[in-house]
Amino acid sequence: MRDSIDYGTRMNRRLHHLPFRALQFYTSYKASFEEIPTAWINPEYTSQRCPICGHMEHANRNKKRFKCRSCSHQDHSARGISVNIAVKGVKKLDWNVPALNSLPVVRKV
Repeated sequence: MRDSIDYGTRMNRRLHHLPFRALQFYTSYKASFEEIPTAWINPEYTSQRCPICGHMEHANRNKKRFKCRSCSHQDHSARGISVNIAVKGVKKLDWNVPALNSLPVVRKV
């Protein structure tokens, strides 16, 4: 058991010391072996955009909390960012992902 904890700690240290661009390169390099397409997605404004209605406003986000000023959708900000990036990626790669057409109901924050 101790070996697995030590390995995980060592791996985390290695990843955190790796430059971000190198991590992107290694991820896309490994994905190419499995024929998984990758694309650079511009993260600009993904933290301010509502994943439900698309309304974008600086006041939508307050640290870890996201609350849309237009539709009142509330969620953890990291989840909304990841959904927005996923949607941009699906559009860029021209994929059909039915799961992104409607988001599951999430408890209020």
